Amino acid sequence: MPYKETDTVKIYYTIGEVSELFNVNTSLIRFWEKEFDVLKPKKKKRQSLIYCRRHR
Repeated sequence: MPYKETDTVKIYYTIGEVSELFNVNTSLIRFWEKEFDVLKPKKKKRQSLIYCRRHR
């Protein structure tokens, strides 16, 4: 059976990557963080925020 590489799925995204995915400004994402409790980005060592992709 030949070896088949699997696609790598990214789990964590920076706020810049999220803003590009949704075609919105980062300021709108920060606003959403305040408005919706379900958005809880994690902080990395340098205080940058990362967003986790949820599996459904």
